[in-house]
Amino acid sequence: MLSNADFLCDDNNTPNLVDEESETGDNIEERNWSTDTEQYTLSEEENNEDPSFNYHIGKDQKTKWKKSLSPKNVRTRSENIITHLPGQNYSRERDANLTNLHEIKALLGIIYFLGVMKANKLNTDDAWARDSTGFELCRIAMSENRFRFLLRVIRFDDKATRNKRLRQDKLAAVRLILDIYVKNCQKHYSSSEYITVDEKLDPFSGKCNFRQYIPRKNPEGPYNVSNSPSDVVERLCEPIKGTGRNVTMDN
Repeated sequence: MLSNADFLCDDNNTPNLVDEESETGDNIEERNWSTDTEQYTLSEEENNEDPSFNYHIGKDQKTKWKKSLSPKNVRTRSENIITHLPGQNYSRERDANLTNLHEIKALLGIIYFLGVMKANKLNTDDAWARDSTGFELCRIAMSENRFRFLLRVIRFDDKATRNKRLRQDKLAAVRLILDIYVKNCQKHYSSSEYITVDEKLDPFSGKCNFRQYIPRKNPEGPYNVSNSPSDVVERLCEPIKGTGRNVTMDN
């Protein structure tokens, strides 16, 4: 038996809870949810006393991660609006100083060094670590922020004319530096009397639109050459032609 309330049934035999005090003229609070927004907002206000009820607290003890998704028809709260993009902040002029030849050589040297040390996939925070697990050479050459900045903004061609050159050369973005690199290799590398020509597969997970060769889609231009095995070998052996070396290849 209930002390202050009785259960009554309507025409549909649905039980209704009626307070005895309502019959005496006291105020009756009636809530009719017109939209999901009002119900969601009220439920949040009721649970504000216990923050852990609605959120997971991050490791920094400041960041709050909601336990449930907000309704789509609710306006985005101000604290959930992104005001700046993630990444390094280069607002100070000294953070983006002009580079020079010596610094670019140091940049390439660090890249070669990390490759030799089998650390080309190592996070820069670990490579520049000061707890004896990082590489002292990297810290001596330049700061970690400067290294990441140079990798982010370095370019090897004129970006304004790149789209035009891409119509004939898919390596337009690095063609200049690549030709210089190949010429220096041919000039300074001394091969033995026995040469072997074979393919090599390098691990690569980036974006590239010509990883698979399709002859019909080769763009017209100076780089549209024959890619038959014999023609490729002849072009590769052009720098050592007439030197009396033995070249071995497969079919």
